[in-house]
Amino acid sequence: MEKKKRNCSTQASSSKPPLNFPNTAEQDNLTKLERLVSNLKHLSFAAGLLALANQAAEEYESLPMNKESKS
Repeated sequence: MEKKKRNCSTQASSSKPPLNFPNTAEQDNLTKLERLVSNLKHLSFAAGLLALANQAAEEYESLPMNKESKS
């Protein structure tokens, strides 16, 4: 019986909880939330790059040499 107790404590301290771990749903939700936050950070970064590219395009179009060549 003493050996069984040691195995249980070893399993509890491992990085992955056993399947019947009571907080598995909470851990899954936390993992999903972390993934969503990561995705939001990437989207925010992409939106910033798009805004910069749009601003650069507008400034390029407003250059005097581009105004002359269009007319």
